[in-house]
Amino acid sequence: KSKNTGAKAEGSTKPIKHNAVTFKLFDDLKLDAPITTDDIPGLLEKLEEQLESYKVKVKKWEEKREEMKRKILEDGILPDEEEKEAEEKKDEAEEEKKEEAEEEKEEE
Repeated sequence: KSKNTGAKAEGSTKPIKHNAVTFKLFDDLKLDAPITTDDIPGLLEKLEEQLESYKVKVKKWEEKREEMKRKILEDGILPDEEEKEAEEKKDEAEEEKKEEAEEEKEEE
């Protein structure tokens, strides 16, 4: 005998019990946890949309990764590191100017 009858499955909405961990998982995904079994199909659609957006992000990252590998092999430095070094030099120059200005004020 089957416990699941056709009429019963169509009209029933069973509540879903969650614990704190499952609520946290859904919160991390920025989704509302399904309260009944009727909520699941809509939730699955949202998850599929998120999956597609993540696949696009991964594809972009993979393209950048190949470019970064090439730059590292050619130049021996990451593009991000170049920017950081430029910013550090700029910050150092600004600090030196401030120190010089303070020294001039003290001399006066």
